[in-house]
Amino acid sequence: MSVIEQPSNRTTCAGPLKALWLLIATPALAAVSACGGGGGINVGPTPEPSPTNTSLPPTISENFNAASAKIIADVGNTDGAASGVNLASRAAYGTLKVSYDATKDAYTFSDEASSATFLPADRVSSSSAFDTYRFASGTSTQELRLFRSSPSNDRLSLRYVTFGLWSTYQVGASKTRYQTRIAMTGVKTPLADLPKAGTATYTGIADGIAALDGQAYRLAGSTGTLNVDFGTGVVKTEVELVGQTDISSDALGTIALGTIRGTAQIGGDQTRYTGTVRGLGMEGSMGGGFFGPAADETGYAFSLSDGTNTAVGAFVGKKP
Repeated sequence: MSVIEQPSNRTTCAGPLKALWLLIATPALAAVSACGGGGGINVGPTPEPSPTNTSLPPTISENFNAASAKIIADVGNTDGAASGVNLASRAAYGTLKVSYDATKDAYTFSDEASSATFLPADRVSSSSAFDTYRFASGTSTQELRLFRSSPSNDRLSLRYVTFGLWSTYQVGASKTRYQTRIAMTGVKTPLADLPKAGTATYTGIADGIAALDGQAYRLAGSTGTLNVDFGTGVVKTEVELVGQTDISSDALGTIALGTIRGTAQIGGDQTRYTGTVRGLGMEGSMGGGFFGPAADETGYAFSLSDGTNTAVGAFVGKKP
């Protein structure tokens, strides 16, 4: 199954980006690469760490790792029927990057195959819950629905974590071909600030895309909880998925789809967790982490499939 990616001066291939991310992540390597020949390498003093955002939305230029998953499907223009469904990438952390440019107030989303930059001029609508960006890219359209991390968000007030639905789509006579990536990211909790004991419960919402029994659904309006034992590092989560059949709408779903449950483990020297998720006769993976001071908020991406049915999404939540 081919993936729709059209050339555009707004879209950058992944190869140079990967090199850029490496240099950003390891400043010493950047210094080495800049050195001339003869007489050995003079790396010079270790650069000071760049300032980082302490809350969202960002105000400082910064690169964020994201937990993400990707689905490809043909969706009927009138009935939302799903066909040609492919779980293009399972939920994982670090497979998608989000870059914010404070000078341009622009977001760049990059995965292993492509990237797209969304500028203020591309913003076509704003609500309490989402800012929506859209622009033409060849014969396709690039679209970003970015959840607003804000006290005034009427779906969930957050300060440190967010998610987005980044879609590349091409409209046909009877159906639209979608490639949608779900990305969850935020201001991560410093390892030193992660609790070492005790438990916490996070309540929140989920969103994403599902293709079940030949029907496509937007998962807006799904709700769930996440429980963590910081002493053992065990994470358990449960999400009640609801959907609606217009995947281009942010309206809350009313169709009960079922429950998914996941179990994960916090890495020994990380504020991230990875694990498995099951439900609706499917199974898959989840990956996420903790955000804000003292792990005030959390979020993860998830993906499930049984070879025919597929669901991908993100959960974000906070302590009471």
